[in-house]
Amino acid sequence: MGEEISSIVSGSFIALGLAVIPVILKYFVLPVIIVIVISRFILKLRGNVLQGLVSLTALVCLFLFGIYGVPEMLQNLSASLN
Repeated sequence: MGEEISSIVSGSFIALGLAVIPVILKYFVLPVIIVIVISRFILKLRGNVLQGLVSLTALVCLFLFGIYGVPEMLQNLSASLN
């Protein structure tokens, strides 16, 4: 009985991780890396301007994550649990 519950809980956590990781990559990591690469290496921005641009990008990503990412993550989670 204990091993059965343990495997169910373990499977749920694995499904949660597999649902969260792609959405976080899509809505946070990739946009911020793209902005850093473009602004730092192509536009040659440095210092406070770069920090401000990355902060603004992170805020926009947070907003888009709340609007689009959370429902997508919940759909991925429900699909992986079924």
